[in-house]
Amino acid sequence: MKEQRMKLAKPEYPRSLGGGAWLYSEGVALRLGVSPGTVRGYTREWTVTRGRRGLCRPRPYARFFTGPEVLRYMQARAAENYVRTIYRAIVHHAFNRMVHLRVIRFNFACPKADDFRAASERFYAHSFHDEWAGAYGICVHRDICLLPPAYAAGIVVHEVGHIMAQDRTAEGAEQAADQWVRDRLGIDILYAPHRGGQGLPATLEYLSRGDMRRLGLA
Repeated sequence: MKEQRMKLAKPEYPRSLGGGAWLYSEGVALRLGVSPGTVRGYTREWTVTRGRRGLCRPRPYARFFTGPEVLRYMQARAAENYVRTIYRAIVHHAFNRMVHLRVIRFNFACPKADDFRAASERFYAHSFHDEWAGAYGICVHRDICLLPPAYAAGIVVHEVGHIMAQDRTAEGAEQAADQWVRDRLGIDILYAPHRGGQGLPATLEYLSRGDMRRLGLA
């Protein structure tokens, strides 16, 4: 009687990045919207900082094992670079308008971010999570790096509005953030239909092409 081999359960990969354990650096770069060289750099960082072995050398056209932890790390690093580029553009625009911005801290490792993202597909960032980002901090989910620039910029500038307006009331916080951005930065935050929690209709922030040009992002 032949022995039946036990089938090993396949590892779960981030839904936004899809499955497949073995990927070329070019494939990961395409999914994250970064260059292959950046992906190889992230691979090197993971190998050095996390003490993991078994990854192929990050040489050009190398194929390496991208387990779920490595993919999440790469995506978080891509999100960090993406958001900080947008934030620098916002700071430069505010300076030109003689508007002083607080020093804002970004946290890309918030433990609640995954829970909020799972509950609602429109979640990419939140403010006022004092425990993890401080009173003037913004927690950002790694999936933001998969959004088009206009949407990512709309989300970031909206959260900056939250920090600057400092309105924590449930009734007026969203309007106060948009109003501060409109009055002080001269930017109108627009909203597009998007799926919310449990498939319910919701909206997602984005910026017009004109405002993206004013920020130097288009």
